[in-house]
Amino acid sequence: QALGVLGNLGIVWRTEPRRVGVGGAVLVGVGFGQLRGISARDDVQAAVRRGATGQALATVGPRIAAGRLRIDVDAELGYTLRTPQGLISDDDAVTLGGVVVGASLRLGGAFGGRPDGL
Repeated sequence: QALGVLGNLGIVWRTEPRRVGVGGAVLVGVGFGQLRGISARDDVQAAVRRGATGQALATVGPRIAAGRLRIDVDAELGYTLRTPQGLISDDDAVTLGGVVVGASLRLGGAFGGRPDGL
């Protein structure tokens, strides 16, 4: 089992506010990773490894605005540092990290101001 919690900061861009546009982001982050190894064998105890980790990520995708509603759909590509690492006797090492490929959906809205300024 693996768990990663990251906080990202970066630069975000998008085309001029219209109904449909394109946007993206370049992000870097730091966080915490945890690996929990559970063996199928009864004579091997479960173990937990924890450690700091980091991530670099680039995203791009369409931006849709309808009144005060905004929808962003992004494709993501990045890299997460390979920490922590779990070692198991007579088996390959397990890491929380490496190349990250994903997608994200964000829904947002404006409260106050002009709806076309999303």
